[in-house]
Amino acid sequence: MEHLRFKSEREEREWAMEGKLCPKLIVVLADLVERRWTLLKQESVVTCIFRSFAENRGIGGTSNTHCEWRAVDIRVDPTQLFVEMAIRVALNERWPTGVAKMPRIPPLDHGTALHYHVQVTRDEGRARLSTRKETT
Repeated sequence: MEHLRFKSEREEREWAMEGKLCPKLIVVLADLVERRWTLLKQESVVTCIFRSFAENRGIGGTSNTHCEWRAVDIRVDPTQLFVEMAIRVALNERWPTGVAKMPRIPPLDHGTALHYHVQVTRDEGRARLSTRKETT
């Protein structure tokens, strides 16, 4: 995906793991990346894809979306919050299933900053599994 970078090799490896991320999540991420590039001329940086249950507990995670490969975090530019919030609103209008969440106060205890938490529902995540079974 053009204009997409990764915080570390771990996120890059996870992104490349075929069949892990559901198709809708990839489509929503492509929309986010394109909007950020068009409006801000900035590449989007993936900061989290997968977490083990232990990692999730360790940072105080409140849901298992990353553990289930149903979420991806994208870094936000804190100097462009007005534009980033406008992008978030547009994404939530287009994709109304709880995607493009952006917390107002970052969870500093696990070293992250403001970010888009893009996720899909469990049903949308399961669609990936049924598609994979049909094609094998």
